[in-house]
Amino acid sequence: MPSHLPKSFSKPFLKIFYVLEAVLLVAITLATIYAMVEEFMHVFTERRVLLTDILLMFIYLEVLAMVQQFVVNGKIPVRYPIYIAMMQLPDTSR
Repeated sequence: MPSHLPKSFSKPFLKIFYVLEAVLLVAITLATIYAMVEEFMHVFTERRVLLTDILLMFIYLEVLAMVQQFVVNGKIPVRYPIYIAMMQLPDTSR
């Protein structure tokens, strides 16, 4: 369905939207990398790896893959992160 907005309004709006989208994708990527580093530091300081740590690292990896897929294809596959998140067990030892 085509937009009924004037082109003089929609072109600048779309440019702003694309810039905002790119900034948010960079922010998500940086935040995910930071969280991964924090998780690795936690594993190394505790000197043990729990199932929850491994699943959390898979979730971080999937977030990065989702960002990559969105940049390449414009689509976000969310099925696998949902499966991994559903399997995330509560960790009461922390």
